[in-house]
Amino acid sequence: MALLSSFSEDVARKRSGGRHSSESSEAAARQYMHENFQPSDWLAVVVRNAKTGETIQRISTAEKISSPEFLAWLRHKNADGFDIYLSLNTFQNHARGRTKADVKDIRHLYLDLDEGAPEKLVAIHQDTIVPSPNYVLNTSPDKYQVIWKVEGMSHDDAEALLRALAQRFGGDPAARLDPSLPASGLQQQEIRPGFSSRVPTRGGCQSYLPQSRFQG
Repeated sequence: MALLSSFSEDVARKRSGGRHSSESSEAAARQYMHENFQPSDWLAVVVRNAKTGETIQRISTAEKISSPEFLAWLRHKNADGFDIYLSLNTFQNHARGRTKADVKDIRHLYLDLDEGAPEKLVAIHQDTIVPSPNYVLNTSPDKYQVIWKVEGMSHDDAEALLRALAQRFGGDPAARLDPSLPASGLQQQEIRPGFSSRVPTRGGCQSYLPQSRFQG
């Protein structure tokens, strides 16, 4: 996602772009937040250092997360070797946890593609039933996370569709509403310099409704 990949691109360039590079990454982050969430939506951000095990959680509004101060903090942690994770769905106002019970609105469906991911991604784009994804993240060599924007979808319908997508395309069958891979409550967008990218596809910024081709 832009909120995360833009920071990693800064790190990969070793901040060679200076102030202009930082401003560009923050602008991309704000654009992503504007495309996908309302300012009052509550989201979860987790930063984790895989080497030390240090983990920091923040649950706040999209407005605060997209503020210059918060984005600067995320960029600083990313530069220090922390992976950054952002929830795809919203949480109850002032939620303290990241469990399934804390999830409020379903804003996205997702699919993790690992083994045979390039071929599976082609199959998704060629599928006549499943809509084109809104975003495709290349988080590591030949591994992808595919994301669809949705609206007006119940928790039960979302869970059923997550299972159906995994079965249809051979994705991770453990995908859950929270989502939790492995940290509950988060769709994990792990950022590794040189690999992560946000790629809008034919779906653009369109949100799919429950009666869309997902139900076909």
